[in-house]
Amino acid sequence: MLERTAPPVDERTYLAHKHFFACLAWALHYWPEAHEVQPSNVEHLRAWLACHDDVMHCECHGAAPAALDLSEDEAAAFYSGLMQAARDAGGYSFLRRRADGALELRIPRTMAYEANGGISRAAFRELAERMFRVIHDEAGFDIAKLKEHARRNPKVEGLTITG
Repeated sequence: MLERTAPPVDERTYLAHKHFFACLAWALHYWPEAHEVQPSNVEHLRAWLACHDDVMHCECHGAAPAALDLSEDEAAAFYSGLMQAARDAGGYSFLRRRADGALELRIPRTMAYEANGGISRAAFRELAERMFRVIHDEAGFDIAKLKEHARRNPKVEGLTITG
């Protein structure tokens, strides 16, 4: 009889992933009430960061209504259809106005491990650092202190970050 064994876990990748989400949990806990974006949970914050102009780890869909020769009502229906498609796919999505005036639907990509169809360890590290810069720029957090706090205290109000 053949035994099935799980592949070895890359502890550094697992720990990096766990620490990243602990940092997001603490950032969310102290997120400024005056900020225009008010994420409802850690995944919402991660999704918003992935779709931020300075990160762009997302799929982008949209076109300028003028390019499609749509009336205002047709353009509204077009974007409403995009939003419905995003909702049907599940998860979070965000509508952004581009420089050309068009609305663009952004759907965040996965940050899962490479073995699960996601990204490599190096890409994860680089993406996390870009997201931390956005957290610093948008919310004014000292990222080094945030990382150290999350390393020492991986719990936020009873929430344990498990990976």
